[in-house]
Amino acid sequence: MSAPVLTPPCAPRTEGEKPHSDRNAVPRWARLLVNRHAVRALALTAVVVLVACMVAPHAEAQQVVNGMAEEWRRASLVWAARLMRNAQRLFVTLAAFEVVASAMVLLLKPKRLDEAAGGFVIKILVMSICFFSITSFELVVPKLFDSFVVAGQTAAFIPSLNPSQVAGMGIMLAGKMMAGAVVSALMMDQVTFIFAMVCAFLVALAFCGMACQIVYCLVEGYVVMSAGVFFLGFAAFRGTATLAENYLTYVMHSGIKIMMLYLLVPIGVSVIGNWPTIPPLFDLADPIERLIGVSIFCGLVMFLPGSFASRITGGASLGIAQALRNN
Repeated sequence: MSAPVLTPPCAPRTEGEKPHSDRNAVPRWARLLVNRHAVRALALTAVVVLVACMVAPHAEAQQVVNGMAEEWRRASLVWAARLMRNAQRLFVTLAAFEVVASAMVLLLKPKRLDEAAGGFVIKILVMSICFFSITSFELVVPKLFDSFVVAGQTAAFIPSLNPSQVAGMGIMLAGKMMAGAVVSALMMDQVTFIFAMVCAFLVALAFCGMACQIVYCLVEGYVVMSAGVFFLGFAAFRGTATLAENYLTYVMHSGIKIMMLYLLVPIGVSVIGNWPTIPPLFDLADPIERLIGVSIFCGLVMFLPGSFASRITGGASLGIAQALRNN
């Protein structure tokens, strides 16, 4: 039978002496400071990685946006060839209805022979021009659309719109703003640091919106130039000729929007590209100014082309339906 283990009695603690655990304890303010700096260090590390990913150029990533628009352009070439024959059949069918309707009108409202013959000749002439616009679609409607595009290219002196370049500039600018915030993060409070990050995010979001607007207008033009040929088949009948008129008006509307983008995008990209180097963000003036400038550019690109095109083509009418009704 083993003897019990005896523990020595604890030495009495003198007055004013703290326990061993209390003597080695870290002050509360030091623990908070360490935790705050640890959290900030982790946040800065994440931001540095994000900035490196944003600033590093990736050729494949830059071609994603342009590749999407190019795919729709290639598909539009196939749509036009397939829909042209359907448009021709529809035109012939509606032209027969128009001839019958004209004959019924002449029976109900008799006219002089020379007047009726002249009206019938004008009707055949209008229908022939509309049918020619279908059979020779590539020589008529795309030329109308391309006239606006060429005008924008000539005025801006650029060959084409590049949405990937716009998106890439936004990513680069946002990355530089984040990099400036990272450099001066230890000299600013947390509220200023978070606000700088929010401004950088909003700048990147605005440029992404502008890139989407450019792709939207380009794809809109491709779809109008391809699938729209089918609506020209409605020009043969007085009751449906308004659809063909609206389509041709829409062609001009889309062309004017792209023309305005050619006038707006290069100037905005040039102005933002000439901005001075972003200094360390010791205050909120620099990110606010850059955010306001980018917001103005984004508002112009998003709203001005559509508004301008709507004002120009709002009351436009080609008079096809009116010409068929009067004869």
